[in-house]
Amino acid sequence: MNDDIRETFHSEEYDKYYAGLDEKTKAKYDYVETIIKTQYVVNRKFV
Repeated sequence: MNDDIRETFHSEEYDKYYAGLDEKTKAKYDYVETIIKTQYVVNRKFV
């Protein structure tokens, strides 16, 4: 079952930037993206 209510799109520039991040920072980005994709109301600090 897919709980995503939104779809996100990444540019080539974002993909290059993301690839250069350390694992701890990538985990933070992944966490925020999960919140954006799965929550109906997203706190403004995440956007």
